[in-house]
Formats: sequence, structure tokens, C-alpha cells
Amino acid sequence: MSYKKIFILFCLAGMFLSGCSKKDPLSREEQTLSTEQTPENLTLGDLSNLDCSVIESEIPLPDQLYKMESRGEGGWNDDKIYKEFPKLIAAYGGPKEDELDAGKEIMIETWETNEGIFIPLEERRGEKIWNIKYCSDTLYLDMDSIRQLNTFQPDVIERITGETWNRQSTWLINEHAEPIATYKIGKDDTAGISYQLDGQEVSLEEAIAFAEKTMTENKELPLISTPGFEYRAESVQVYQFEENYAYFFIMSLYYRGVKLSSDPAGYTNIEGRIYVETLDKCTMFQKDKLNGIYTFDWLNETQDSVEELRPVVNYETALQILSGYLSNEHVFKILNAQLVYNFYVEAESNEEDGVNHITPNWMFEISTEQMQQYSCLYILIDVVSGEVVEVYA
Repeated sequence: MSYKKIFILFCLAGMFLSGCSKKDPLSREEQTLSTEQTPENLTLGDLSNLDCSVIESEIPLPDQLYKMESRGEGGWNDDKIYKEFPKLIAAYGGPKEDELDAGKEIMIETWETNEGIFIPLEERRGEKIWNIKYCSDTLYLDMDSIRQLNTFQPDVIERITGETWNRQSTWLINEHAEPIATYKIGKDDTAGISYQLDGQEVSLEEAIAFAEKTMTENKELPLISTPGFEYRAESVQVYQFEENYAYFFIMSLYYRGVKLSSDPAGYTNIEGRIYVETLDKCTMFQKDKLNGIYTFDWLNETQDSVEELRPVVNYETALQILSGYLSNEHVFKILNAQLVYNFYVEAESNEEDGVNHITPNWMFEISTEQMQQYSCLYILIDVVSGEVVEVYA
């Protein structure tokens, strides 16, 4: 399914849930919060309605926290199609701009077809584009947006896996095989573990280090590495193809040591804000080479503004705000508590033209067993204003 189609479904679901949340008995009606409120005039609870048994007793605030904004670049236009995308093709090892036949080698997927039919640009008749892509024997680029990138070497993947695939579709490793092993970084012991990648023995630890360093620092990967952001592997899945193996990394982004949250899954529309998960992935079929990189969302743009903040809501105060915000009719178990950056888009009509925000929040994952209509509830509390936002996933 196209990511744009998934986006539409999540937005509709998000708007529905957003509407439901206004009648949510989890919250006290008299404690409706607004962005103008500050910690001084918030109702602080005594924590008697919270079960804090599985979360940290203390989480310190870092010395520096920031907020960022960037203006969305709009939908596909001729500059992106005929100028920016050909430059990316050349940067990733494809033909140079003067050697590229854009009318025949760049394919488009339009809103009008709605069936994933790809037509040459020269046959385009003004249909609205949701994706363009380039594919050859040695390179595949799929640009769901100019900031969202998949890159592959089809010849390498086919040789190692023995599997042919439609060159006009994304080949995803976890859709073609089941992992034989999964390692969670920081929880599972990875010392001494290695697998054969394309005939070479590659330890799991050296593969993790290479993937993190490459995605964080490699300037030869356009729209991947961004100053101040760091990629860290959260987990690694191992796939086997006869005598060879492949590593599949689930990555998280950090900004100056603070994680960008990937937990509010999908696209969640809350009070005019579209919250987007920030999970990134990459695949390694060969030693010292990433054969597939998946980056989603809009995080790798050049930020228009980066502003250092003066946080006033510490962890203890955030828990008191949370307690005062939730009903006293239940005891709510907090499954996870952490300081994170959240990413959301504010847009009046078209999210591509909206303003992108990265802001720091205390994020609490709340058990909602008594509220069967929600699979998960996250409460975000702004570190400066104390504003509370409910995000359902």
C-alpha cells in the first residue's frame, strides 16, 4: 500500500479519535488546558491516582533543550521533479543529470490512477503526483516526498536472495522473509555474535557501529545526515538467504542526546497537529555498505529556526500535572515515562505546506485497560508551558 494511502487512513482515524477525546472520561472536563497556561496555574495532583511502580523515580532535565521549526516545501512541482530528484539520482550513483532521460527514466505515481500505475513524466497530463521513482539494475530511489528516501542496489539484493522483484516497487526485507534472530540493543548480549554477509564474516557490533556512523555522519547520503542529529540502533533483525545473512536495523534519532519519539504510531491528528512517528530503518547485505535505507517523516530538512529553551517543568512537576489532569476515579498505571522530542506538523489544509515542529515533552505511556476503545494512550506535557496533549495510538 502507498504511504500516502496509509497517511490518509491514519489522518481520518486520527481526526475521529481526536473528536472522541473531547468527551474522554479519562480527563477532567474542568481541567481543559490551553497553550496560554503555565505550570503556576495548572492543577497539580498528589499522585494518588497514578501507579508509578514501573517507571523511573527520577529523570533529570538536560542542560540544553531546543525547539525547531521549518516550513513545509509543498507538494511535487516541476523544480522538484526535473531538478532536485535528478540531482539525488546522480548523488546516489545513478546517471548524471545531462545523461538522464527524465521523460522515460523517472516514473510517477498519481492520485488519479489510484492503482499504483506508473507512467513516464512526458505523458503526465497535470495529474496530482504522490510519488516519483527511479529504478535501474544498480539503483532504486523511491521518493514518497523529497525528504523521504529508500535506496537499494537491486542487483545485489537479487544475487544474494535469489529472488527477482518488480523494479517499480519497493523491496522490503521483512515482507519477503522471517527473521531468524532479533537483538534489542542494550538489553541483549551482542558480544561475539557474527554472521556471514555476502561471503564475509561481519560481527553484529561492528555492523551496528558502521550503520550508526554512516547514517549520522556520511555527507554522501543526501537527506539522511543532519547536523545535531544522531542515529542509534534500537534493535537488529537477522535474515538468512541460504549461506548468507542480512542485518535489518531499526534506528532511532536523537538530537543532542534526547530521543525523538517514535511511539505515537502512524499519523495522528490531534487538535490540528499531525504527529508523525520518527522511526528509521536500514539494511545491510554486505560488509561496510548499507544496501537499503528507509527514512520517513520530515526530520531531515534544514531547520528554519533552532531556539534554545528554558524548561521549567521538571519530572516531579510533570507527574503532578499528569495526576491533576487525569480523573481521580481510576488509578492509572504508567507503563513508560521519558523526556523526548516530538515531531508534528501544523497545517490548515495541506500538510505538505504546513509548519514542521520539533518540541521537547515529557511523554507518559498510560495503561488504558478500562478504556477499551483505545489501544494505547500517550500524554505529552510541554517542558516550558506545561501544556497537555493526549495522543492515541
